[in-house]
Amino acid sequence: MNYRSLNDLSRLSTECAGKIPNDVDLVVGIPRSGMLVASIIALKQNLPLTDLYSFLRNDDLKKGSTRTYKHAELVKPREAKKILLVDDSISSAKSMRAAEEQVRASYDGQVVTMAVFAEKHNRHHVDFHLELVEQPRVFEWNVMHHPYLAQACLDIDGVLCIDPTNEENDDGPNYREFLSCTRPLFIPSVKVAHLVTAGWRSIAPKRKNGWNATACSTERCTCWICPPPKNAGA
Repeated sequence: MNYRSLNDLSRLSTECAGKIPNDVDLVVGIPRSGMLVASIIALKQNLPLTDLYSFLRNDDLKKGSTRTYKHAELVKPREAKKILLVDDSISSAKSMRAAEEQVRASYDGQVVTMAVFAEKHNRHHVDFHLELVEQPRVFEWNVMHHPYLAQACLDIDGVLCIDPTNEENDDGPNYREFLSCTRPLFIPSVKVAHLVTAGWRSIAPKRKNGWNATACSTERCTCWICPPPKNAGA
């Protein structure tokens, strides 16, 4: 499994900054993951930024008040002479092709396409990429929505719900109270193969059932039974 983190993404955007044409006027991100990449590039290159659908509607470019940036005179996206159309990765390249077709149908300027992560067999679908990462692969920003979770194990505390404090994590009455009102944290949008957790015998059923409040779909929940701490409540 090839894994890339947000740190990897930021590092690549710095190391490969020279690949981005100097005459790009505007960065256009393909939602949702492409906007993450587009935002990083636009900030580091000090370029204006918009998303694909705002570009197609020719919405006014939004500007902050704390800094100036290149091509600050642009008001409408289609006033740009050259845009960089960005996505985080390509696989089938359907999203990139569809986005490029929509842009070219309403825009007469130059369009440069970029994906951060490509594969050897599909890299020709974009004008340039930053790194070749072959399948199987997952990214930090989409791992909780990836089909590979059907073969994965997830912890409950600190993943599906917030981590209990040391005081709450007594495997006794404090933990029972924590389970009854815990807040969901990172909730997968796909079915997970296994949820794993640990607890002593009297609390284990509550810990195994606690994930129900997160609306996480799973095939199985496995709980490791451990001896109760000496100071645990009844």
